[in-house]
Amino acid sequence: MEREEIWKARVAAWKASGLNMSQFALGRDFSASGLRYWVNRLGAMPAATPITPANSVRMARVLRRSAAAEDRLLEAGPVELHIAGARIRVGPGFDRRTLVEVLDVLEERAGRGGGR
Repeated sequence: MEREEIWKARVAAWKASGLNMSQFALGRDFSASGLRYWVNRLGAMPAATPITPANSVRMARVLRRSAAAEDRLLEAGPVELHIAGARIRVGPGFDRRTLVEVLDVLEERAGRGGGR
């Protein structure tokens, strides 16, 4: 078999394996850098993974307020949070630890793509 044909078969096997190049090359008679070279030479680099809601980075702007400003805000009425498909209303005297735990659970659920 011609050298290029051997590498075409190796590259195809790597792509089908789901492993990264280092994992695939481990214990074989070629290196990850050799595989990378042939992948580039053959133009067989896998397409970039499209960004979807499940693998996208979620950003939020966080503003720090003084305790006095926070107290004034809560005196004005409840604050409503919308996160991971849930709506949370927080009023004066809320338990911060409980809110943090609820937000952690919602963030974890959203990270798994299980948001409501």
